[in-house]
Amino acid sequence: MKSLQIREGHISEILIDHNDKRSVVIKFDDESTKTFTLKDDAIIMNNDDFIHRDAETLKIMLPVYIYEEESSKLSLIIIRQNENHLFQKIGLFNEDLISDDGSIQINESRINFIESIDASFNMRSVLKNKNLLVFYHNSTRSIPAIVDPLKIIIM
Repeated sequence: MKSLQIREGHISEILIDHNDKRSVVIKFDDESTKTFTLKDDAIIMNNDDFIHRDAETLKIMLPVYIYEEESSKLSLIIIRQNENHLFQKIGLFNEDLISDDGSIQINESRINFIESIDASFNMRSVLKNKNLLVFYHNSTRSIPAIVDPLKIIIM
C-alpha cells in the first residue's frame, strides 16, 4: 500500500517553474508549511461535486485536504468546499469491503449502480483488497459502521 497521510491546510503559494511544472506550498492547520510538486497525473477535485479540476483552479488561500505520500510529490488534492458532515476514510478494504481498521464497511448495495452486459463483471471484485479513499455522509451505528459512499477513489 502506498503510505498516504491526510492533512488539512490551505494553499499559501503557487510556484511555476520554467518547464510549466506546478508546485504548491501548503500551510497546514498546525502552522507548518511544505512545498509539493504536482505529479503529472495528480487528481484535483472539490468535495461537493467530485468533478476533476485542472491545476489552474488552485488558488492561494484555498482550503484543501492533502493526501501526502512519503515523497514531496503530490497525488491527490481535495478542495474543501463541503464540510457538511462529510467523512472520509483511506486504507485497505478487504474482500467484505471492510476497512483495515474495522471501522467502516462499504454498503454493497450502493456500489451496484455500475452494470455490465458481461455477467462476469462485479464491482465488488474491482474494489476488494484495494487501497481506497471513501467519502461518505451517513453511517449505521453497527461495528463496523456501514456507509453509503458518495465517491470511491482507488488509490
